Amino acid sequence: MNWSDLLQWEGNPLSQQAQVYEQQARAVTNASEDLSDRANGLSGSGQTVTAAQQALRKNVEEMRKQAESLHSLATISGDAAKGADEIGKAARKLDQDAADKSIKIGADGSVDYVGKKAGSLIGGTQIMTNMAAVADTVSLIKFEADELVKDIQKNIAAVESGGKPQTSGGGGSRLDRMKLPPKGASPDEVAKWWSSLTDAEKKEMVKRHSREIGNLNGVEATWRDKANRNNLAEDLKAERQKLKEQEDNALRYPTPQNILDLRQTRKRITQMENVEKVLDKSGKDGIQRQLVCFDSSDRDVLAAVTQGNIDTADHVAVNVPGMRSNLADNLDYYDSVSGLMRENAEKHSNGQSVAVVTYMDYRAPQGVEEVVDINYAKTGSDRLAGFLTGLDASREHGAGDAHITPVGHSFGSTTVGMALTKIPPGVVDDSVQIGSPGSGVQDVSEFNIPKGHAYVGAAPYAGDMVQGIGDDGRFGKNPDTMPGYKHISGDTGQRVPWTPITMHSGYFNKDSKALDDISRVIAGKEPK
Repeated sequence: MNWSDLLQWEGNPLSQQAQVYEQQARAVTNASEDLSDRANGLSGSGQTVTAAQQALRKNVEEMRKQAESLHSLATISGDAAKGADEIGKAARKLDQDAADKSIKIGADGSVDYVGKKAGSLIGGTQIMTNMAAVADTVSLIKFEADELVKDIQKNIAAVESGGKPQTSGGGGSRLDRMKLPPKGASPDEVAKWWSSLTDAEKKEMVKRHSREIGNLNGVEATWRDKANRNNLAEDLKAERQKLKEQEDNALRYPTPQNILDLRQTRKRITQMENVEKVLDKSGKDGIQRQLVCFDSSDRDVLAAVTQGNIDTADHVAVNVPGMRSNLADNLDYYDSVSGLMRENAEKHSNGQSVAVVTYMDYRAPQGVEEVVDINYAKTGSDRLAGFLTGLDASREHGAGDAHITPVGHSFGSTTVGMALTKIPPGVVDDSVQIGSPGSGVQDVSEFNIPKGHAYVGAAPYAGDMVQGIGDDGRFGKNPDTMPGYKHISGDTGQRVPWTPITMHSGYFNKDSKALDDISRVIAGKEPK
């Protein structure tokens, strides 16, 4: 699609054609009604009269089909007129805005600076920024023009084959829909916007804005996964290149800082490689995995990986681990835990599908000195609440509602509890807190979940002294003794508590009563 052609686009000719089709449709409709009256007005009996009536009615039916086709062509032309007008106006405006910045857009869409040479580095940077912005918008306008032509061709083909035209998307203009939602947009607003895009537009958004789309709450997991896999591959390549440079530098200048930088880069590579390895497990066990969160913006990489498709699963659990959980050391372990939850929940789901998210998209405390800092839970709960709300919104505007259950273990249970106070009502259906140092609240009524749907599991105190250990003021009251909770089994299958915390990590032991009860809740069933 040539840029020079797009500058000439306007909707008026297509609008006029739509009027012609509509007039023709009305004329054919009127003629079919007249012919129908004639068929009904024939009197007499016998084969000749019957044959004449049948012939006339057949013609009436054909004329009605023709009228419907003409109506459809009128609709196609009208929609095309709006799209062409929008694209033409956008192209002409961009052409003028670019000229105001001394940027010339060539007939093929190429971008060139034709102004005075920049007098400073800052000025040169601004010119490059302006050119990049113009080039990106040119690309977007050309993309939408191509999509409009494809829509028209597809809809005309559908009419010619006896079908009906399909709409190209939701409300609002095509180009407006292709803009990212404003910062601060709610997950529901994001989900409405995302659902308005065509698959081709979604693909283009992932291509253009993979960083934003990968972690944008309200976007479907399928597309977040595509974006985040791109981001993971790109970041891993960059970190490996950085590692080579740092290794060379550390050999020449083995300063403490250079050694520390080298270790941190190696750690980040391990974190990313572990994410890659878990994603690759799908090729071995056949279980679909989605990379629904990926954040490499800080020193430590954060991520969330699913087992199953959370866009379509009937039941979705979000597994939130606690202290010492991190991508470098135990992502594979927690993925296995999620697998046990999923497999056991499927046994209780009456054939309904189950997906489980291994949620390691918050920085969990890594030692005793950090676990006393409740800010890890507060910050993590903000992220978790956004994720849960976005999951519910994407389902509401996608495949339909899912039964959502966060499962928090240890410090993760406190994080879950705090998150449940920050979500809108109707997002979470059930919650499970196990081996919890504190509920995150002073009263179960603070949770924005249905009454009677908060569950707690606790092993005997001699085997899990982490349970209830947090002070009530910062960690919230002990859920095991708080009124309003329903209790699930704390039986980990371990008969002897070798240490005061042996059972603390045993709630997910295979074939344990604790795991079975957790899985029943995930499947929307009452524990036995």
